[in-house]
Amino acid sequence: MEYKELYPGHYYRKLDFDSSELLKSLLSPKWKYVWLFDHNEGRSSWSKYNHTAFGIDLRKMNVQARNIKLEYLIETDVFFNLIPHINQTIKLIQLNNEPPAYTNLGNLSGLSRYKFFTEQLDYFIEIEIPGAADFGYAITPYKEVFEKLGSS
Repeated sequence: MEYKELYPGHYYRKLDFDSSELLKSLLSPKWKYVWLFDHNEGRSSWSKYNHTAFGIDLRKMNVQARNIKLEYLIETDVFFNLIPHINQTIKLIQLNNEPPAYTNLGNLSGLSRYKFFTEQLDYFIEIEIPGAADFGYAITPYKEVFEKLGSS
């Protein structure tokens, strides 16, 4: 499957081989962070909540939660160790600069999204890999990433 130029200088490829192991081929160890977004931790059933709420540590209290949606910023080398454990949909951006606190990805779309990624985040790639048999995608300013994958 070939790639195409989605916006000037930003290349898109549909990923028809949905596997978290594919991340090893797409990510670069040279970029500092992996930013996971729209991440659902836990499932729809209630389970013990081992985090904080309102700045209070709830680990010692009997608190349950479900459908927790989070963003994570993880150093790339740490993220590589997590890849074998990924078994659900994953959305991420690999970048060198920590995103500003005001960044809301839901408000960014189109060319302005990738202009922001380039100018503010020094991004390498954006990837979505679904947890079920479906198509994912990758977008990068580095078309060499896709050329390296070939026509798989």
